[in-house]
Formats: sequence, structure tokens, C-alpha cells
Amino acid sequence: MLVGVTSVQAPSLLRVEPGNPDSSYLVRKIEGTAATGGRMPLGGPPLPQDRIDLIREWIATGASADAATGAGLPFVVEATAPAAGEKLEVAPDRILLAFNSPVDSALAAAGTILLNERVDSLATVGTPDWRSVAVATVEVPLANPAVLYLIPAARLTAGRYRVKVLGGAAPALADVHGHVLDGDDDGRSGGDFELTFEVLGGAVP
Repeated sequence: MLVGVTSVQAPSLLRVEPGNPDSSYLVRKIEGTAATGGRMPLGGPPLPQDRIDLIREWIATGASADAATGAGLPFVVEATAPAAGEKLEVAPDRILLAFNSPVDSALAAAGTILLNERVDSLATVGTPDWRSVAVATVEVPLANPAVLYLIPAARLTAGRYRVKVLGGAAPALADVHGHVLDGDDDGRSGGDFELTFEVLGGAVP
């Protein structure tokens, strides 16, 4: 739907013209230089410059399908919301993980993603530092299968939280190409990914 396809809003341009990011309508939309319509994502914050640079590089090097889908590349987490180490005044109703390749939704729902809360009380020796937080849904939207939403069963209270995505042992999260998560980002499949953040306030009344 992108590579070599004529833009509806600007018929003189291709949505993605391989080798030519400046003439690709997609780049003009995300950079806010298109003659028609608003900057994309519409109504949201602009993409970070490093994401735009990555898209431009993909187009400049030929816009291959393997590079676009992540086929042949390590399967990694590229972004999260909340961000790592972020301190939130209001508890989020969901946690977002963005990957570089479409997620295998069956594995995402198979206990490969855990949510825990830090326990800071004076615990006896052997008591875990983290306790499990119930998750209502792990959602991989059909419209964007490279994104995963982790929705807690109840609004989070004030405290410190950790999201752990399993990649080091079965069950492990993988993409639709069968690549197991490279959670420690060492360029090889395997290794767990961890995200920690803090909620300073409670749920919205």
C-alpha cells in the first residue's frame, strides 16, 4: 500500500518512491511539508527525528519489504509509553510497546508479558521484590500489529512498576516471521526486555 503506490492527495507523487525520500509523499506528510492536509500522525505529536531519519534511510536504500517488516532483522522493542524511567502524575490506563516487526498475537497472549509492582516493605529474606499485577488484556491491533497494548485489570495506584517481556526462555514472544525477541538488544534472538516506570499519583477519579 506504500511502495510505488500513487498518493491519493498528491497524484503526482508516489507514497513511497524507492531511493528518493524527498519525493515520497509519506516523508512529506510526517515532516509537515506536504501541500495538502495536516502533519501526520494527525492530531498527535510529530514523530521523533530519529524515527523520521529511519524512514528516510529505509526509502533511500530502496524501501525493501524485508526492511519494512523487520524480516531478517532482530526482533526488538523500539519504543514504549510510558518511557523507561518515566515518572507519571496520573496512572496510565494502558502501557504501549512498539516493535520493529509485527507481533505474533497468539504468543503475546500466552503469558509472555508480565506486569509487576515493586514491594518496598521490610520483607523477610527470600520474599520477592516484585509482586504480580493482574492484566486484563494484551492487545495487538489489526491496524498496527507492530504495536502491543498491555491493559491492567484495575487502574494502577502510586508505586513503581516493571513490564517484563520474555524472550530468553519458553514461552517467549516472537514476531510473525518466527523471530524470538532480542530483549537485551545484543543483535541475537533471546533475552528478556524490561521497562520500569513510576506512578506518583493514583487513578483518575
